[in-house]
Amino acid sequence: MKDFVVFCFFLLLCNNIAEAQTYAGLPDSSHVLVVYNELDSTSVQVKNYYQTARSIPASDIEPLILDTIAYDGAVKLVQSGEVIRRMGSCSDYDSNGVCDSLAWYYFEEYIAGPIRNHLNNTVDPNTGKPLFNQIRYIVLCKGVPFRIITTPNETISYAAA
Repeated sequence: MKDFVVFCFFLLLCNNIAEAQTYAGLPDSSHVLVVYNELDSTSVQVKNYYQTARSIPASDIEPLILDTIAYDGAVKLVQSGEVIRRMGSCSDYDSNGVCDSLAWYYFEEYIAGPIRNHLNNTVDPNTGKPLFNQIRYIVLCKGVPFRIITTPNETISYAAA
């Protein structure tokens, strides 16, 4: 009898988990935010293709204006705009070997801040709610950095595939 009760409990638990996953819904274009670099022609072309192919609404697209050189040349975009790199020499390193926070300031000012503002201040025309309630995926087009190098002498290396 005890085994039967445990079996029924287990069966009920599995049923509830399956229902929760069923109602999650499939991802569609209303859950995607596309971020691209307005100053990079390749990034604009990728954005245009992705917007057309996936029917992304205009409210779900965020253009960024990314300067390739910032903070008097201390920070640059390298590797075709995919890496934010701290340039020059540093006199002060923290305990983690990081020169300073200029590369992170660049990321916050030019990338994270504008995306956050867009999600908080743009209202979805269908629901009337801010986008942060519905966006599940953020797509970074080519030309938008996805890596930060904070030490001037650090090399860029990629693992073999």
